[in-house]
Amino acid sequence: VLREFSRRVHALLDDADIFARFGGDEFAAYVERDDDQEIRAVADAVLAASYSAVCLDGLDVVVTSSVGIAMVDDDDVDAGSLLRRADIAMYSAKRQRAGFETYTEDIDRRTPERLSLLGDLRRALEEASLEVHFQPKIALESDTVTGAEALVRWNHPVRGWVRPDEFIPLAEESGLIRLLTDQVVAASIEQASSWRAAGHQLGVAVNLSPLALLDELLVAR
Repeated sequence: VLREFSRRVHALLDDADIFARFGGDEFAAYVERDDDQEIRAVADAVLAASYSAVCLDGLDVVVTSSVGIAMVDDDDVDAGSLLRRADIAMYSAKRQRAGFETYTEDIDRRTPERLSLLGDLRRALEEASLEVHFQPKIALESDTVTGAEALVRWNHPVRGWVRPDEFIPLAEESGLIRLLTDQVVAASIEQASSWRAAGHQLGVAVNLSPLALLDELLVAR
């Protein structure tokens, strides 16, 4: 999919444009056009190229894309700042499912904390410092525990407890959801094994993101 997407986008660009893959499923393009409308037309074309199905072993796969646009409007902006602005605009487009969004200072005021939280979440997953709590499932007629539900929790070293409805969408948007899911599943299996070794035949339910349905290797893992 990544190779086909690269081929399609490359075909849309001029010889003087620069197109690169950053890693994972993130790409960046540096293009020069006569006005803002032409820049937005490039973004539209990239989105259209990504929405066209890719045939893999007879199966049509359709993916979605989000584009963040950062304009070079003065001589003082450096490459790092330009990429940061494009990144902020891209995450804003993802949240709003807007296809593409152009960087503005108003967006920037809303998203630095979110980007900071994303960096912290990435580190927390790399260090495996998220916690999995187990909420008992009780049969009301017998008042006995029949199983448990795994609930991931994040005790941030500075922010304190971060709500799941804050960091789960971040994980989904950024592609970290696979690593998060694997860590919760691993912790749940370990806990269930421990309970069974102690004579408690308890199952554990794990919540999955809808994105997990696209992960063909999830069941095997």
